[in-house]
Amino acid sequence: MRRVEILRRINAQYHGRPPVTVRVVDWADEEGARFGKSLFGSSACAGSLDMDEARGLRDKAGVALPEALKNVGVDFERVKESGKELKNAAAYLELHIEQGPVLLDLGLPLGTVLGTFGVERHAFTFHGQAAHSGSTPMNRRKDAFLAAAKMGAEIYRITDRHGGVCTIGSCTTRPGIVTSVVEECRITLDQRHLDGAALARMWADAQAAAQRFAQEGGVTVTHERLWHIEPRPFHPALMDFCDEAIAEAGAPKKRLPSGPLHDAAETCGAGVPTVMMFVQSLHGISHNKIEDTKEEHLEQAVVAFDRLAEKTMHWIARAKTGATG
Repeated sequence: MRRVEILRRINAQYHGRPPVTVRVVDWADEEGARFGKSLFGSSACAGSLDMDEARGLRDKAGVALPEALKNVGVDFERVKESGKELKNAAAYLELHIEQGPVLLDLGLPLGTVLGTFGVERHAFTFHGQAAHSGSTPMNRRKDAFLAAAKMGAEIYRITDRHGGVCTIGSCTTRPGIVTSVVEECRITLDQRHLDGAALARMWADAQAAAQRFAQEGGVTVTHERLWHIEPRPFHPALMDFCDEAIAEAGAPKKRLPSGPLHDAAETCGAGVPTVMMFVQSLHGISHNKIEDTKEEHLEQAVVAFDRLAEKTMHWIARAKTGATG
């Protein structure tokens, strides 16, 4: 609704003839909850979607992504044709709840987003030896879980050195019974940072640690990449406009990165000047039934986002005419 209100204001003020064309986009499946593929619509439009990978995705019921799309009238093989919509795009603006506690902890309603974190997402599998839990002495075990478990504390030390965030989100063992030493343990690691070089160092440290823990435990380790995206810093001029718009809405200026990914990452990666504005999340939490935002903050966000849209329109119009200032 906030986007519709801004369009109504622009239409009324300029009598249907704004200085540049303004469009609203409704991206398909940003979260990727059903098939595990985030940013599906925006990545297809931006041209970065791995078609072979996406073609093989299935939901929990075994339904393939192309089949699901066909059921709603979309031809999977033609999804990248949507990229023509970005051909003349001069800027992309996105307003979103923060989904975290930074603005809440600072007591601020709004923030300008510096960019989206780059992501390294991998699975480590530690390979040991199954053995009876009662008859095998502790010093004779090749316990894959013991080596994997050491990664839990290590990822916090990695962020102490480099910043960013690291998360071990899942852990599965085999044979997975109470009477056996773990033969195989698979953990998933998600690492994020706004600086690409720092992210690369984080990943290198994780690999080195996994090898070290495996060697110490007399086991081996392998890894596979699950997903990767480079950091996507947003456009400097648009960030300045966002700062100004927030101030004009009566809020202090604040810049912060986005740990979660957003469709803005794909438009930015496609070369479209991009910026995001965050509005505070109550409780500093998202993807939870207690997720909420104060009504007064939402109102302030609409005012600020409207100001950002206005500034961006005139910036684009000036660029088209070669004007300065």
